[in-house]
Amino acid sequence: MRVYTRAGDKGATSRLSGERISKADAVIEANGTVDELSAWLGAIRCCGSGDALPGEDWHTVESLLLDVQKDLILLGAALSSNDSAAWPLTPDQVPRFEALIDAVLDETGPLDHFLIPGVTEADARLHQARAVARRAERRVVALQPGDVADRAVRYLNRFSDVLFSFSVWHRHSAGLLRDNAVR
Repeated sequence: MRVYTRAGDKGATSRLSGERISKADAVIEANGTVDELSAWLGAIRCCGSGDALPGEDWHTVESLLLDVQKDLILLGAALSSNDSAAWPLTPDQVPRFEALIDAVLDETGPLDHFLIPGVTEADARLHQARAVARRAERRVVALQPGDVADRAVRYLNRFSDVLFSFSVWHRHSAGLLRDNAVR
C-alpha cells in the first residue's frame, strides 16, 4: 500500500464513511487539531516523563499520556464517522482527570500567580500541548452538538487542566514554581 493516493490533491478528503469533503471542513479541522495534540503528547513522553503520579489511576505521566493518545486516535475516528460507538470513552474518565488534578495540586499547594511557559523544556512542551488541547476543544465546539462532540468537549477541557496541573507540579518538583511567574 502506498502512503500517497493523490486523492486529496484538489483539497478534498474522505471521511470514514467514504464521503468526500473539503479539507477546510470543521470536522477535518477538529481532527487535525486532535492529531496535533497527540503529536505534542508524544513529544512530552520523549522528555523523560516517567515520574510517578499521585493517586491511583495511572502509575506515571508517560502511562497517562499514552492512554490519552489512544483515546485521541479513537476520538478522531468518532469525529470522522460521527459515530459515538467509535469512541468508547468511559463515563468516569473526566472524574478520573479531576481526581488526578486534585492529587497533583494537593502536593504543590495553591497557585497565586500566572505562569509564563518555558522554565524548562518539559514545561514548555506541557504548555504547548495545553494550548493545542484548548484549540482542539474550540474546534470540537464548532461542530454540531451531539454525543461525540459533547463528550469530547468535556474530555479535552479537563485534559487541558491536567496538562496545566502537570506544569505546576513539574515546576514545584524542580523548585522553579516562582520562576517566570507574573502576579
